[in-house]
Amino acid sequence: MTDQAAFEPISKQEVRTMLLAEHGVAVGEDDPILMSVTLHTAFMGDLARSLEAHRKAQNESFERAVVGVVESVTQSANKLRDALLDGAVRSVLNGVAQQSEALGTLQSKTKSQLIAQAVLTSLNWAAVITFFFILK
Repeated sequence: MTDQAAFEPISKQEVRTMLLAEHGVAVGEDDPILMSVTLHTAFMGDLARSLEAHRKAQNESFERAVVGVVESVTQSANKLRDALLDGAVRSVLNGVAQQSEALGTLQSKTKSQLIAQAVLTSLNWAAVITFFFILK
């Protein structure tokens, strides 16, 4: 679809009118000069068809190029997204692993403190019971 008007050849009558107006020469309908109008019309029609075919070919070529660029950009964006997500997931997993390690350390220390507290509490009760029997 073009914005230009469709090709409309000049008629033989229009040529006769132009020759009369411009040169003051009247030509008959069977004048050989009008053969040039027929040839000119044929050449112009052929040129119009060639130009239209060329325009269509250019549009198709441009569309293929645009589709190729869009696909390339989409692939690049997807790769970048995947890389960023992969990096983010890896970072989160590293953070979870560090927290898990820290939690394991905390559990170990808490367990050893609990054992120490239980031993000290047992010794304290043993001392209380011992003093209770000594003082009694």
